[in-house]
Amino acid sequence: MSGKLGILKQNAKVFISRSQNIFENLAFEEWLLRNYKPDEGNESMLMWSNKPAVVIGRHQNPWLEADLNYLKSSNIELARRHSGGGAVYHDLGNLNISILTSQRRHDRRRNLRMIAEALSQEFNIKVEPNDRDDLWLQPGRRKISGTAARIVRQVAYHHLTLLVNIDVDVLKRSLLSPFRETILTNATRSVRAPAVGYLAQEIPNVTVEKVQNVITESFKKQYLHTEVIILSSVMNDQQFLGVLECEKELRNWEWIYGRTPQFTLPLYSDRIKVEHGVVTESLKNQKSIGSRLPENVIQTYLGFAVKPIFGIDTTKYLAEVKAYLCEIPKGYDPKLVALNATVVAALLGALIYPFYAYLIGDNTVTEKKQTI
Repeated sequence: MSGKLGILKQNAKVFISRSQNIFENLAFEEWLLRNYKPDEGNESMLMWSNKPAVVIGRHQNPWLEADLNYLKSSNIELARRHSGGGAVYHDLGNLNISILTSQRRHDRRRNLRMIAEALSQEFNIKVEPNDRDDLWLQPGRRKISGTAARIVRQVAYHHLTLLVNIDVDVLKRSLLSPFRETILTNATRSVRAPAVGYLAQEIPNVTVEKVQNVITESFKKQYLHTEVIILSSVMNDQQFLGVLECEKELRNWEWIYGRTPQFTLPLYSDRIKVEHGVVTESLKNQKSIGSRLPENVIQTYLGFAVKPIFGIDTTKYLAEVKAYLCEIPKGYDPKLVALNATVVAALLGALIYPFYAYLIGDNTVTEKKQTI
């Protein structure tokens, strides 16, 4: 290891999580941050891999950053993390790394140099940080890692993805929103890399476990003593008091969708306004709607997509029926009215469209869709 990084006269811990659940691992990462004591000098590194998931930044819009319909149909989880930055894709061919320090010791560049030098020397490849605190695999400036950070009460973590042997096609498909050109918002937008790479392109037979071991050994060289802790479960509330509450928060609709900054979305000749994941008004006629925006947003805000009948786009009329029913009189609970309207609109679709399907001999007129 190069001497550029220096020696830290401190102890350290390396946590290796065997959980493959994105919510559990993000919850444990947050638990470490909330319970870290900077005066004790124990810097830590957490590493894990997840089953397929898209993770958006704290200030991002999920409808803008991912194809939510594709995620649902492909059993890919959607999570919102506590740190800022852009959207990333995880699967078991990706290694997640989080380095926890005091705010005073927080240094992204040092962490990235440590990882880049370890990979370059061990595998005889060229990995280098860029000015956006990403890692490039050369030649070709292929992005193999994106990073973000969080600082709370003089404690910080710097975390990053590291693409080892990932399905790039699924990555690109997951992060390709059909609404990227139509949503208007001030939410943080991800900056797409011109080229995406992964270590297996240059290192035959490389595994996540091998890369994990290389980075662990490199991290240990910076400290006088390092304890490596392998966790079969990170959801032990007796051992990590409060971690279950952290996980519950991360799974909550209000966190994943409700934290979305305000945005507007086109609907036929109109635009609707959405705040905290809830449709609040139509900009054309200023009528509050008050219902949650379905995660897939398939043409209308009903729970299903409908094929045209006799060449007529009938989804438009069902959408207008629901919008009319969602006009909220004074003194009524907006969410209750929205719920009733959703039920009525769904019943219209359930009763009327199968009848039309029978008339025209089409058994595939209605396609059920799940909403949150």
